[in-house]
Amino acid sequence: MRCKVTEKGSLKDCAIETEAPAGWGFGAATLGMAKYFRLSETTSGGRSVAEAVIQIPIIFQLPGNQPAPPLPPLDPVKSLPPAR
Repeated sequence: MRCKVTEKGSLKDCAIETEAPAGWGFGAATLGMAKYFRLSETTSGGRSVAEAVIQIPIIFQLPGNQPAPPLPPLDPVKSLPPAR
């Protein structure tokens, strides 16, 4: 799931980048969880995270199933506004 971060640390404009297997509702379920995510409003250096684009991997796995293959490395935050 890729989202923008609001100045209050919640997520907005979320979209599913990949979904496997498709058609089982995992993407919709992931988007439904986005409203529960909260991030710090600033980085450890004090910069605002407002409008930063983040990617959050979500893996659904039934008990007893083999683990999913490892994900590729995440992209760093795509854009942080200049420090105020």
